[in-house]
Amino acid sequence: MCTATRAKGEAVTALYVEIAEGLRRSILSGEYPVGARLPSESDLADRWSASRGTVRQAVALLTSEGLVGSRQGARRIVLRRERRHSFAELHSFAQWARAMGYRATSRFLHRERRPATPEEARRLVLPEGPGSSTCCGCGTWTASR
Repeated sequence: MCTATRAKGEAVTALYVEIAEGLRRSILSGEYPVGARLPSESDLADRWSASRGTVRQAVALLTSEGLVGSRQGARRIVLRRERRHSFAELHSFAQWARAMGYRATSRFLHRERRPATPEEARRLVLPEGPGSSTCCGCGTWTASR
């Protein structure tokens, strides 16, 4: 893992994150439109005074977000301008919807309260016997503007 860092105000940011943020800004501004090839790792390393490994880590972050893609032996290309969430930053559906400018709502389609099965009681650490109960249900989430 890369440990190269630069000061940014009072906070210290990993250099690969700083490079990824710069490339992301360039993609979102249209400097690198959809379908455009990114500069080579060597060119980016020179531009950012970083190692190629650090640049590779930055590009991998953008790849995990779905902004860029590549195939073996070819330079990376811009796949899209909007950002997808990576698994490194999982959010709830409601948080995702708000971030995208939507209003999240939920609705129960069915719910019931019943005695817990022995397996449910074990997993939920409920007391065994007729006194234990669980609530189960099925619902939907929607996002609207």
